[in-house]
Amino acid sequence: MTKPWTKCTHASGVVYTKNLSAFCRDKQLDKSTAYKIRKAETGKRSLHGWSFDFVDSPPDGAKIYEPQDEDGGVSFASVMHSAVPPDPPKDTNTVDAVIQEMSGKNVSEMTPIEKYRELSTLIMNMSLETAMGKADYPVGFKPKDLTAVLESYAKAWNIDPKKAMDMRTEADKISDACEMILKDSGRIWEIEHPVLLGIVDGMQKIEQHAEDYARRLKGSGTRADTLMSAADLLEVDPTQSQGEPPNPKVIREAARRWANRLRKVMHLADRARNPSENGMSRDQRVISESTHLLRFQLYVGRPDIESALVYQFSHIHIRAAMRIWMARNRCAIVPGVGIVLPGEKDNMGRKFLGERYLGTLIMMPPRHGKTDMVIHDIVLSIDLQPRIQMAVIHDKESEASKVLRAAQNCFDPKTSQGRRNLRLFPDRVLTDYDNNMTTLRVYNDDPPRNPNLMAASVWVSGQGNNLDRLYGDDLVPQSDMTEDNTRERRKIRFSGTWMTRLQGKEWDVVLTGYPRHNQDLMWEYYTQAQLADETGGAEGMKMMALRLPVGGPKSNPPFHAIWPEMYPPSELRAKYNQLNDASLWAANYMCSPITSDQRIVERLRLYDPDSDDIKQFLKTATYHLSVDPAAKGDGTGDKAGVVVGAVGSLVDVDFENGREIITEETVMLIVYADEFYATQTQLTEHMLAMTGKYPIDTAHIEQVTGLGSAMAEALETHYGISRVVLHGTANKGKAARLRAVAPMLEHADPSIPAKVLFMGKRPNDADGNPDPDGTLMIHPSMKRIHDYIVNFAVMSGYHSLDAATQLIKQMVQQGDLTVHEGGFTRELKKGQVRSLSRQKLARLERALNDYDSPQEGEYAWFGPANNYV
Repeated sequence: MTKPWTKCTHASGVVYTKNLSAFCRDKQLDKSTAYKIRKAETGKRSLHGWSFDFVDSPPDGAKIYEPQDEDGGVSFASVMHSAVPPDPPKDTNTVDAVIQEMSGKNVSEMTPIEKYRELSTLIMNMSLETAMGKADYPVGFKPKDLTAVLESYAKAWNIDPKKAMDMRTEADKISDACEMILKDSGRIWEIEHPVLLGIVDGMQKIEQHAEDYARRLKGSGTRADTLMSAADLLEVDPTQSQGEPPNPKVIREAARRWANRLRKVMHLADRARNPSENGMSRDQRVISESTHLLRFQLYVGRPDIESALVYQFSHIHIRAAMRIWMARNRCAIVPGVGIVLPGEKDNMGRKFLGERYLGTLIMMPPRHGKTDMVIHDIVLSIDLQPRIQMAVIHDKESEASKVLRAAQNCFDPKTSQGRRNLRLFPDRVLTDYDNNMTTLRVYNDDPPRNPNLMAASVWVSGQGNNLDRLYGDDLVPQSDMTEDNTRERRKIRFSGTWMTRLQGKEWDVVLTGYPRHNQDLMWEYYTQAQLADETGGAEGMKMMALRLPVGGPKSNPPFHAIWPEMYPPSELRAKYNQLNDASLWAANYMCSPITSDQRIVERLRLYDPDSDDIKQFLKTATYHLSVDPAAKGDGTGDKAGVVVGAVGSLVDVDFENGREIITEETVMLIVYADEFYATQTQLTEHMLAMTGKYPIDTAHIEQVTGLGSAMAEALETHYGISRVVLHGTANKGKAARLRAVAPMLEHADPSIPAKVLFMGKRPNDADGNPDPDGTLMIHPSMKRIHDYIVNFAVMSGYHSLDAATQLIKQMVQQGDLTVHEGGFTRELKKGQVRSLSRQKLARLERALNDYDSPQEGEYAWFGPANNYV
């Protein structure tokens, strides 16, 4: 059974307590410290400069710690001194001997901090006197050896040299803090917790004895004690007219106002330091922990208490912070449930064991807070895990160094950000090594092999560096839009060099930026994350991906904003006009590697192969095989493209007002699409294999340098297949051929459905079966031809697309596939069009031009109870 008392040992003394949780709270230790200490039970635990041991009772005369109540009754500083020394480290005898030899003082009653101060002062004075020729060091003592002993002694007792040499009393510290607040209100965020408690204590006493302090304020205004220092903050003029003292009611209200203000600062500091609070519900804890990064960023990154330049977070920052937290905590997003934590039940009532994610990918426009979030995530990670090893990489090392220097500022006591961070985590001080333009390291008794953070270009080898976390910030430059070789080399360097440096079981990656090309690093990782989500992790890469685009000129509404507090639609429109480049706007601001204007076809129509109507359709459809042979028949040229399409009547049965309504439309379903390197013989054999899989009615072959004719002749001569149609290109480019059949493919407006459908796939349910209520996504086997059509302007290859366009064109020409005949089309055929009403003109305009660009960048679901905050 655990002994009731805890012995708490510090460099400045020993104290005993029965309330370990309150002790840890008042010392501003981690919330989990008390739990960790109790869990150990046997042996000592050393945390944050304190060592703990369980005892039955304290010895006579020992210092007893009284918990701090809500009104600030007991000062932190009052328990920092004790005459009971802990077991001395090895350098104590040397320090004692030096002090006795050089000063003659009795060291038996001195605390470790007092000994440190005494020896430090002696060394300084002796150095000055020796330099002036007035004295010599004692025999056997060298200055270098004494300094080494002093440093070793400080490290053994966990003594901060700067704090140890601070000879101010508690009242002096409070007085200085009040003066600092009066000069600069923003410094209130940097004041240590014990000093704030002392000021609050003074305010409470002033409030209780307002009449007495009214008389004292009338006097000389002396700051000889703590309470009068606190009184300096009161917004009261001590020099009243007619010799009357200030109104006690005014003093009382001012004291109460300042006490509440300071309590709020302490509470905000506590919330910025700790992920959650005791007593929170499950949902409150999820919200608190997932937004811890934002609270920390708000506290450390803000300029001052009154400035308007405080971070103005929007829903996009909350969603991004939540994605980072969920990826690291292996949470899942379950339809209809929301966020599910490891160990909880999923929507099927089964225990969820947790997802292993590669990391987080966040795409949002420039100047929307990505890099600031990365900087503060780095700092908070080091604060919470001082042994963590990380790297931040950029296309250019100089840009990565800017991120590292911003992180270093948060550990530098000379900066306001550094003072605020050190107020939350006072032990996180920079070392005197590994801190330069490319590395950052904080002090740790058990330092890691590599620095806490290194900054580098993505092109650096990174050999020999072990990493727990990798940040990729704006890895893809604008040049990747046109430089194919550099784009591919970048992906290889990142995946083959940097990703292999990650170690352990809990590593993760954070990628931020925007895509430049649909085959660049950012877009490829994003599409792989989508694929993993669609296939339940069977394919692709598991990542928490978030894409947050703003609107463009054709969005509905135009230039819609995702951070309207900073960038309203009017500001976005101005930036668009200033940029004057639709491609750059699409990549940078809409997070899309291609603009809507560049798309010949914006959206494809999908079909569900598992639905009953599609199964029935495929039983009666006519199948066509279309082939685009390679330019060379020896397999060394381009790839060959092969497509299989099924043409027939798709029947839909619906009910309206109790009546059965049957609609029928002629469509073509693309059931197979592929491309590969093949010789003429291999391609012919593949075509024959297709006839075994599908009941092919006709084969269509494009004539390329005589290869098409040779294949048709071989099929007829050797295999007896005579239904082969040869097609010419008529010297039209790929874009012209796609544009010719685009009306059959376009499905941007479902009221004008496409006539050509592509195979889709629904996500699996908890049992691994396709969920009939899930969103229909493009089937993985159709992903390449889908990208060829939708992202035509930035793709290369198009071999399976050529086979598809020639088949669609042939079906239209021979009448097997017809366009919709609405009233306007019939009028055009009859030559009876005289004029169009405003209503028809508006309808036509909407059908042709008013397509909404896809703005929803996420593929994961959130339940109604998980609306970000």
